[in-house]
Amino acid sequence: MLLTDVIVLWIALILTWALVNRGVPIFQELIRDMTDFFMEKALGPGADLFEGRSGSGAISWMFHGMLWLCLGATFTFVGMWLGHEPDAIASLSGIGYTPSVAELSAAATLASEGGIMMLLLGAGLHINGRLSGSGLASDTNAVLVSYAYSTGLLLGFIGAHVGGDWSNYLETANGVLTTMAVVAIIANHLLTIGQRTNMAIQPSQWLIIFGLSVPMVMCVACMIVGIDEAVYETFGVIPMLASALAVAHYVVPSEAGVPLWSRTLAGATVFLTFVTLSPIGVTAADSDLSVGSAGLMSIMFAASMVPILAVGMNIFSTARSNWAAASSSPACTMVMIGTFMLVASAVGSLFVGSDAHSSGELIHMQGPMDTLFLWGAMGMIAMGGVTACFPAAANRSLHSESSSRTVLWMFGGGATLAFLFSMSASMTTAAMVEAVSVNELDLLDMSATDDLTVLASIAFYAVTIAAMMMMLNMIRGGFSGTPLATASPTGLSATRMALTPGTTTIRQLLAAGAGIDTEIDVISDSEGDEEE
Repeated sequence: MLLTDVIVLWIALILTWALVNRGVPIFQELIRDMTDFFMEKALGPGADLFEGRSGSGAISWMFHGMLWLCLGATFTFVGMWLGHEPDAIASLSGIGYTPSVAELSAAATLASEGGIMMLLLGAGLHINGRLSGSGLASDTNAVLVSYAYSTGLLLGFIGAHVGGDWSNYLETANGVLTTMAVVAIIANHLLTIGQRTNMAIQPSQWLIIFGLSVPMVMCVACMIVGIDEAVYETFGVIPMLASALAVAHYVVPSEAGVPLWSRTLAGATVFLTFVTLSPIGVTAADSDLSVGSAGLMSIMFAASMVPILAVGMNIFSTARSNWAAASSSPACTMVMIGTFMLVASAVGSLFVGSDAHSSGELIHMQGPMDTLFLWGAMGMIAMGGVTACFPAAANRSLHSESSSRTVLWMFGGGATLAFLFSMSASMTTAAMVEAVSVNELDLLDMSATDDLTVLASIAFYAVTIAAMMMMLNMIRGGFSGTPLATASPTGLSATRMALTPGTTTIRQLLAAGAGIDTEIDVISDSEGDEEE
């Protein structure tokens, strides 16, 4: 059964590639015209409510995403604090707000994941429009569906608090609205690629299209032929992960001003991300899995490490080609830190996910791994994407570059420390519980665990403040930021370079940061003999 599900996944990937690359020859023009009609003209007065200027769609998604990210970070911090101080918000009972820790956790997770996904989708809209050379097909539709997606998140956020039947109704409405919004975004991306002037489809574009389309195709396949729950569970993270990889492949070369280090590694990342099964987010064991299926699942989990390691190597090698420009860019630094955390979270999730389908002894590590992935990896890459793409989409710089650097260290440092402290607390608690189960200890002092959870809450508070600072930086930059001189990305070039004797290529010189005005010194083997 598991092998059949994997084959269905591969067929879905090939089908998506064929439709994107070749289209449907007989109906291609008809489908393109109908898609264009339904995206704008068929909306009637709804489309007239929003301005369709270039970049407005990406800006709207990023603004909404940052708002939800601030809300999610706030509720995550409150939920963490209630874990060791249950009466911290008891005063809000006077206005009838008495949520449980479980309700706060569900609401915080919904807002956080929704906010980060909206940031990545907004950056993806800008990236696809820029790489296609023709701009986004419909900024008006992108703005409109950003409100639909945000409305769905609002309904789900309320449903996480009310409980009962209304909670189920609101969660269903949330699923319907967000799914319809994603379908509209997929159509917008496909229409943009269909109108492209740059003929080659870049790796970031493939990651965006596959990341959004393949899970949709698998949902249809699940309704038709049925998909094993253990396999279906691995698709929840694919849209966010693929969108983050697309942002990383675009931001680092753009900010460093050099081409991507290896197109081969980029192609391997695109291919292997979708033909393997990711262990990230896998939480519960499935008793229906046989020993052979569990073994195959572990092999697929291990294979999913290859694209993560490939993107890490590719990104850091690209940045090394022009390290001065890459390290001086807050956006590029955020993406590189997020990529490093992605590799760490993927390796940790490999053990936790594989264990979830066997003994379940590492289940206590699931929470810290989710924190590292969501806030450390996805959060940092999303913030880097916003820092790079928002000014280009709005044609205005952010209000303060120093604020961007402060956000970089507060967000990254807070997420890292929160993960480390929560992981230490989880491991300490698990060790104490195991000691009690074997009667090694009669009396346990849990003060160490309490101290670690307090430190984790304090560390995560920095993430909340950083998200709010970034939101203010975007608002001020969007309305009063310095207009950019050009809408096209410009790369920094070195003023002077020193080379040792030997052979090289123009491509290697360009990758190292050389420009048309760069002075090149060729250092001779004999001392003091220098040739310019």
